[in-house]
Amino acid sequence: MSAFVVSFTAPTIGLGCRSLTYLLFGAFSSASWVIQFSKRPPQWALWMSYISNTLAILTLLVVIVFQVTGVASNCYCKSSALNAPLLGGYLDFEGPAFYRDHFNVLQYWAAAAVIRGSVPTILFIVALFWWLKCRHLWQANEGWQPQGPRGIPADTRWLL
Repeated sequence: MSAFVVSFTAPTIGLGCRSLTYLLFGAFSSASWVIQFSKRPPQWALWMSYISNTLAILTLLVVIVFQVTGVASNCYCKSSALNAPLLGGYLDFEGPAFYRDHFNVLQYWAAAAVIRGSVPTILFIVALFWWLKCRHLWQANEGWQPQGPRGIPADTRWLL
């Protein structure tokens, strides 16, 4: 979703071809993700998940084709004409230096970077916590002698 945030808020501001495809990909992949929260989803929900995953993959393919063939660089896609009633459909003729001097585009890039960086960081911390919590499962102590019934040391020579 950070790709959508950057694409939507960077000049030209609004819903264009690129930001729309990012929004559709986020919606399709999120639908499948939400369905997987159920322990035993019904059959129709599984089919909806398959359909949304297929649509998400097709959306990614459309983004790639648009980018490679130059469709994303035509006037219609660059003018954000898809949101004409809200923010207008204008074409951007200025370069990056103009926007750096006259607008605070850094805030959008910084917000997207924080969002996109916080999720992997949180997941890493959670994984590290669980790894440390389960550390005893793979540690070996050579001096430890397992105890059998009634406190009698168990014979572990057969393991060698």
